[in-house]
Amino acid sequence: MTPSTKKDQTADHLRYNPLFQDLTPPQFDFISENLKYRTYKKGETISHCRGLVRYTYFIISGKIKLCEIDCAGNELIKDVLKENDFFGDLLPTRNHLNFEYVEVISGRVLICKIPSLVINDLIKNNPNFSLKLNTELWEKYRKIENRFKNVAYLKDVKTRLINFFKDWATSEGEQIGSTVKLQNYLTHKDIASLICSTRVTVTNILNQLREAGDINYSKGQIEIVDIHNFE
Repeated sequence: MTPSTKKDQTADHLRYNPLFQDLTPPQFDFISENLKYRTYKKGETISHCRGLVRYTYFIISGKIKLCEIDCAGNELIKDVLKENDFFGDLLPTRNHLNFEYVEVISGRVLICKIPSLVINDLIKNNPNFSLKLNTELWEKYRKIENRFKNVAYLKDVKTRLINFFKDWATSEGEQIGSTVKLQNYLTHKDIASLICSTRVTVTNILNQLREAGDINYSKGQIEIVDIHNFE
């Protein structure tokens, strides 16, 4: 982990986050004075639940997975977050469970943390910021709800996996004609956790899809050959 003091540079990055685009100059200056940022490498864990001061974390670049450990010691991936996403505490008094953690899954991640008290001040004094934040939280809720429905109502793991790829393609895919390319930053184990399956089952189904010509799968990229007939 490499701490840095170039707060002005990170504050400029925050200007590109839609949440902060309607802030007044004094409000943005207030954030700049209170933020901290840090660079993490792939595989590093970000312990965001420690300390007396609560923070909201904003991803400037890179990707992370928000995880939880169940009672049997298994890793459960709650969400995968990327640039402009946020996690942590929006309320300065909220208590986290100590088995929640964040792990970096891309080569390098730059994260900015802002005290939750500062975020609460913005919520109270900037209606546009509050509205955008509520919209983002609603979208997060809808995303998790859709994942739950996919698991609860689709018993077939293959169908769950295909739906997962379709959602991934919609949010991050590069489409050329009917072919969609995805940067592959998830392991088979990660995907299995996201669709409530096992690594072995996911690997077997991916091999079936590749042999059938539905996907081209490598360590760095996933290519869905025909997104319109991917089922």
